[in-house]
Amino acid sequence: MAKRSVDSKIRKSYSFSRLTFRQRDLWHGLIESVDDQGRMPADFNFVISQVWPYGGVSIDELKSDLQTLIDNEMIFYYEKRGGAFIQIINWWKYQASSWMGKSDFPAPDGWGDRERYHGKGNNIIEKNWDKQGGFDRLPASKLACQQSNDGEVNGEGEVNGEVKLSAQKAAQTDPSYEDCTPDGEPVVEKKKKKTKDERSMSPAIISFRRLTGLYPPKVNYEQVISVLGEQPDEAKMKRCYQDWCGRGFKPTNINWLLDWYVNGVPVRGKPQYGKPIGLDAVNAELARLEQEENNVSE
Repeated sequence: MAKRSVDSKIRKSYSFSRLTFRQRDLWHGLIESVDDQGRMPADFNFVISQVWPYGGVSIDELKSDLQTLIDNEMIFYYEKRGGAFIQIINWWKYQASSWMGKSDFPAPDGWGDRERYHGKGNNIIEKNWDKQGGFDRLPASKLACQQSNDGEVNGEGEVNGEVKLSAQKAAQTDPSYEDCTPDGEPVVEKKKKKTKDERSMSPAIISFRRLTGLYPPKVNYEQVISVLGEQPDEAKMKRCYQDWCGRGFKPTNINWLLDWYVNGVPVRGKPQYGKPIGLDAVNAELARLEQEENNVSE
């Protein structure tokens, strides 16, 4: 991971001055936590584990602070491929590293990644490295567009102080509008509906998505359903997932479920015989020793 660049003028910027101390801390934490392309999952538990690993901030507080950063056009929230993600908008304006790896997460529509890293045989791989990168035009962020329908609209398309795209402009920017009627109205091309995987409605997959904000890879659906069953232990899932993220493992790797949820969370540090010991096994051994001690005292 490349070294992050934080502009020295950030504390004097107008957008930064409007933030609370906690929101400023969140902003710095996001810059340090995103990948080389300036993005990360928007799962609330994951964000808290990365920015405040020792806790102290609730999910409701985080939601409010993220919304403030969205309103100030500092971050962009979007949903893609069944997951929710955060993209730092001015990422390429301030990052001047000579090396930037590719992202594990899908880019928002209209965004340009810039990659330069060592491939096999020490070959240097470049993708759009000579381009500016970022958004050509900032689209509307989903959370920022949640408005009530009773707002007053002025002549410039402004609703409650927020600018809205007209239907005509939306048609021009939406690639699904390919033609117009004789009256000039856009014609929307009907897209074929994808067949829904019935397994996605199982209690196991629902619990997985509720915790992580993502669907597991479809190739692992049967494993996830087999491990969690019809009544997933969501409290145990949360402990395993938070510990997994807290130790710096990728949130997209589901071994926290297939391994830790089944065998217990391994004790930190190297075990004596080179094999991880599950937390459940440790507790069982402590209980056995305590029982033996009670039997001797009797």
